[in-house]
Amino acid sequence: MSGSADPYAVLGLTPDADAAQIRAAYLALARQHHPDRRAGGAGPSEDRIKEINAAFAVLGDARRRAAYDRAAQAAVVAAVDGVRPAVHRSPTEARRLASRRSRVIARGGAGAAGALVAVSVLAVAHANGLPRFSLAHFDARPEAEAMRANLAIGGGDAAPENVMLPWPGRGAQVRSGGLELSFEAARGDGGARLTVRDAGGDTVALSLPKDAELDGARYGVGRLDPDSRGASVVLAYRSRGEAGAQLKVAAPVDRGWKIVDLGPRPGAPLAVFPEEIDGDGVAEFVLPDARFLSVFGPPRQALFPPQILQVRAGQVVDVSDSGRFVAVFRADMEAARPICALGSNSACAAFVADAARVGRLEWAWSVMLQSYDRKAGWPLPSGCAAEAVPCPAGQGRRFTGYPAALEDFLRRSGYVRAHIDLGEEAPPVTPPASRAGAR
Repeated sequence: MSGSADPYAVLGLTPDADAAQIRAAYLALARQHHPDRRAGGAGPSEDRIKEINAAFAVLGDARRRAAYDRAAQAAVVAAVDGVRPAVHRSPTEARRLASRRSRVIARGGAGAAGALVAVSVLAVAHANGLPRFSLAHFDARPEAEAMRANLAIGGGDAAPENVMLPWPGRGAQVRSGGLELSFEAARGDGGARLTVRDAGGDTVALSLPKDAELDGARYGVGRLDPDSRGASVVLAYRSRGEAGAQLKVAAPVDRGWKIVDLGPRPGAPLAVFPEEIDGDGVAEFVLPDARFLSVFGPPRQALFPPQILQVRAGQVVDVSDSGRFVAVFRADMEAARPICALGSNSACAAFVADAARVGRLEWAWSVMLQSYDRKAGWPLPSGCAAEAVPCPAGQGRRFTGYPAALEDFLRRSGYVRAHIDLGEEAPPVTPPASRAGAR
């Protein structure tokens, strides 16, 4: 769903719709437009079902719906009325205002580009087939200071911490979190650059490639680890022609800085600064697990379970399986289940992966066996008879069915520890060369 799309309008609802009306509208539209239920499969309906799924993922969850309403209200108030403190309204009135004024932004209201930064919580989570993971811990931050920083910053202005802000343009000088940030335009064969200087005079440069889209690039300053010596700088951007976004962190270490690459991630650049959500004081990046990209379906139809990362002492730590984020994976599981039930093998993979994180693997596996598309034309991933990564020569396996391929993929990706009872499923087929070697 695009950043300007109104989820109420997508589902044909008003902001006063109750939960039963939202669910009924979603199911009716999903059945009508799902590519697998229409002649020819792909086409305009493919984009339509993505938009419908994205809208329901927001409105079908009470906490996400409230977060969307707050973000939309703050953004459009800033865009239409100028930056000012948020006005307290009843939930019903707020939803009406957000729905009405979002149409103003869609038509290009004053400051729309900057205001959409606040509502990009929605866009980042669902544009281009992004995952349905919980947004409950994200805050739209509608304070006047944050909104002003989103709309215009530069000339040595102080920027708020813990907020992702748009790239301010060449020559801008920004102070935030005890750091000085300098934004340099692309020169010659090189791309743009963000130079960070701390109070001690140590500097680090975050370089962007020449084809980086600065219009959509974002940066944020804040403390990711309470044990670090200061604030970190997060940079997110997309290169022209690429579906995913790059994510880099300049993290302070004992001596100087270290640049941490969180790798390309599907979808739009990160729009919400990472926040601490489990009580340990360290901020978490809740990101789409890019390992699922194109594995069980084309990229445009892909769903991704969340991957939860921390940056500590300049190192990336995957804490997804720590058991402290059950609520995040449960929310994603509940959002992916109805899409899996429609026969999406990509959604079923994300659904089962989420269920494994919350201790409901056996139940989810039975749901998947009843729902997956046995006639899907997307090639299954190859597997490995050994546990080593990468797979040793001669240990490769190919599969005759989706469940066996999914079980192998989830086990090798760390979602499950032991083999799963596949149910009614043919065993994997070992390539002829490997069988000959076994004799």
